[in-house]
Amino acid sequence: MSESAPTAALYAALAKAQGDARSVAHDARNEHHQFNYTSAEAIIRDTRKPLSDNGLSLIRSKCECVVTDGGGVLVKSWFILTHAEGGSHEVYMELPAIEGKGRPIDKAILGVQTSLLGYVLRDLLLAPRGLGEEEVSARDDRDHEPARAVNPKPSTKTQAAIDKGKANKDSEEAEAFETRLQAVGRTVSDIRAYLVKTKVVKVPKVVDGAYTTWPDWAKDAAWKVLEAKEREAAAPIPEDDVPF
Repeated sequence: MSESAPTAALYAALAKAQGDARSVAHDARNEHHQFNYTSAEAIIRDTRKPLSDNGLSLIRSKCECVVTDGGGVLVKSWFILTHAEGGSHEVYMELPAIEGKGRPIDKAILGVQTSLLGYVLRDLLLAPRGLGEEEVSARDDRDHEPARAVNPKPSTKTQAAIDKGKANKDSEEAEAFETRLQAVGRTVSDIRAYLVKTKVVKVPKVVDGAYTTWPDWAKDAAWKVLEAKEREAAAPIPEDDVPF
């Protein structure tokens, strides 16, 4: 059997399962907004047979929860559709977990995980639109208004932690830079002078202060010069060819 045969068999089995799949009736009701819908649980229950009858199985291989810049939680799930003859196909889907009254974030995340499974099954079996809409499509959004774009700002405490972390990182980088310079008999002043002399830095005041105050592009240039000096130290060259 060729390497592509299992994949071909998987797609053939999926096509058969899509033909075997049937519409799933509404089994749940939103009492607050007074409408019926089909739950993810019903989709999972009624799509199991078309899959299994055709040698197909769906498993969740990985799930991640990512905190967004706006403070929300995005639930990411990876699924693998497998076939009895060895073929497999990966499916990815994500949805936000929305915290609400009577629904803390942990409960919202678990609900989204179930909904994601329902949506993936619906898509794989080409189920008619209107199935598995428990978390998103079944929500009554008639009063929804698009939010204006904002640039969320971290809290004072969070910003302080970010600033402290950056300061620590800059300090450690500066210490490592100076240590490696000393190993090749150079100083930060030497690097500064070289960058200005070769016009890599066209405005000297940019590097007048401590290394930690230099812009990132100047630091990158400084590290390249240092690495060149380290290579020269490992394989000595005539003094006339030394860049500074």
